[in-house]
Amino acid sequence: MDLLVPVAAAMVSFVAVYLFLPWLIRSLRGTSLVGRDLNKPHTPLVPEMGGIAVILGFYVGVAILVAFAIPVSSGSLFFAALSACLGAGVVGLMDDMFRLRKRYKAILPFVLALPLGAVLYAAKNTALLGIDIGVLMAFAVPLGVTSAGNAANMLEGFNGLGAGLGLIMTSSLIALSLLTGAQEGLFLLFPLLGALVAFLLFNRFPARVFPGDSMTLFTGATIACAAIISSPPLKHTARFSLHQWSWSSF
Repeated sequence: MDLLVPVAAAMVSFVAVYLFLPWLIRSLRGTSLVGRDLNKPHTPLVPEMGGIAVILGFYVGVAILVAFAIPVSSGSLFFAALSACLGAGVVGLMDDMFRLRKRYKAILPFVLALPLGAVLYAAKNTALLGIDIGVLMAFAVPLGVTSAGNAANMLEGFNGLGAGLGLIMTSSLIALSLLTGAQEGLFLLFPLLGALVAFLLFNRFPARVFPGDSMTLFTGATIACAAIISSPPLKHTARFSLHQWSWSSF
């Protein structure tokens, strides 16, 4: 089993976040994009919107996989998943900057995840819990992505909590994917893993940066997308990634 490419992608994501975050923290100080840390004496102001670094590092890692592991001509499902992940991250950035109303954080990720639902429906991957739901799959997928993103956002509240939980969930899904053979979502999980590990070094107590909705919405949506594209009904349509990464000997 050759894990070189996905592990390399995780390492690249880690390095990108680790190098970018110090500059981002310095740049955000003295701006309005800061928040009070209620868990420290005197409630100091801490830069928010650290999720920018996680999103950047994630996509740098994904670029490694696209270059060396994923055939561009056969990756419509995967690029639709990337679109849904980025859409959730953009909504989070908009909320960090403009304080969106809650309904927009529910509506916008749903709309931006519609391409992923459409790709699944077009590929006739419409089984949910063993039941063929037909065209409803095109709407069930965006609903799942939106729900996961907002659920991850609600769990944030303490230094290192959001990044730590995201790290636990990502690591667990990687192990589960390897054990079950549903490995199509690993190209999302490995870059996310590297990005979250680097971010946690700056976000653990005492936090030097907060994730903001940009990271929490993005992390939840990415985990959901990885689970969706790794589901058993997709094994025949996305099998190319297993051969490309040489998983077949597992």
